[in-house]
Amino acid sequence: MDKQRTAPVDHTPGWPRAAIYFAPAADSALHDFGADWLGRDALIGAPRPTPTVDGIAPERLAAITADARRYGFHATLRAPFHPADGVDIARIIAAAEAFGAARKPFDLSLEVANHKGFLALTPVQAPAALGVLEADLLAHFDALVRPPSPDELARRRQANLNPAQDAHLRRWGYPYVLDQFHFHMTLTTRLSDPEELKTLFDALRARAAPMLAEPLRVDAIAVFVEAEKGADFICAARCSFDA
Repeated sequence: MDKQRTAPVDHTPGWPRAAIYFAPAADSALHDFGADWLGRDALIGAPRPTPTVDGIAPERLAAITADARRYGFHATLRAPFHPADGVDIARIIAAAEAFGAARKPFDLSLEVANHKGFLALTPVQAPAALGVLEADLLAHFDALVRPPSPDELARRRQANLNPAQDAHLRRWGYPYVLDQFHFHMTLTTRLSDPEELKTLFDALRARAAPMLAEPLRVDAIAVFVEAEKGADFICAARCSFDA
């Protein structure tokens, strides 16, 4: 098991928040690809040089990747949440360790794709093991998650949720779970300019090609922490699958 423990602070009621992600190992080519593209290594909380893309101004690329950079290179398995009353980050990490100890790794082939208007790495074909992982994880952490507030529900509903998504929001605090879950590793914000999107798509496909030639080994989950409201997320622990 890899661990990068943080010391979260709590200056604002309800913080720190936690999230359960898939994040590639620190010594992997996929981790370096994501950290280099976003300009931040979220496993250690360190910046990386801003990448360059022909035809895209550096300040524009920084804006395109700003949201993804704050959350860190990852795929969401349990979206950011406020811990339930009496639950701290140490307890969430312990739950992640227990979950990982009982799981078996599996392989996943990825590709660069246009995912709802933003660019991301997504499965070529999602294996059944991926849906099982997400569903089991959702249930495993359920008791540690504070239910969403009325304000949080209202904010989520601004996205014009369908009935299934709204039902998931009320039950799980997040709309895109279970039958609405789509594994993706976000690389840009939503893009509206077709020419810009194509330029970035081509650049990302070329950069990612060497590592995407081989399947990704899904072999761990990671606990990420937002120590204060609006802070960058950083990895607190990466818990290997040991079954």
